Amino acid sequence: MWRLFGPEGKAAGKIREYIWVMVSAFAAFFLIDPSRSKEAFLKLIDNWHGILVSDEYALYCTWPAELRQACLAHLLRAAKKFAQDPDPDRACSGKRLYKELCRLTKLNRETHRGRMAGIEHETERAHQQAQDQGR
Repeated sequence: MWRLFGPEGKAAGKIREYIWVMVSAFAAFFLIDPSRSKEAFLKLIDNWHGILVSDEYALYCTWPAELRQACLAHLLRAAKKFAQDPDPDRACSGKRLYKELCRLTKLNRETHRGRMAGIEHETERAHQQAQDQGR
């Protein structure tokens, strides 16, 4: 969610609204509402049923777990904080987690840029071979 600012950029105690956003590969829908309430969320989604990518706001935690994905930016932020834990073992785990999330993020970017085309081709070929053997 993004906080909107009122006239002359005043936010504190003045005009406070939120931009609710739904995005797909084909469209984006925005709803401006003064609250981050369940009612505003339901107004946004209406009859939509799909995969929800979000932060850990309690309202979103009621969405079916199999249709919910944590926001990667929030996971990266949490892992980075975890990596700074005073306990050395926890900090080590946090650093490994952060490094792995960064690696996955980079892999995702490369996939979308088409750099993984060879691997995708190999995966498809292996999948086809497995299907052929099953006949």
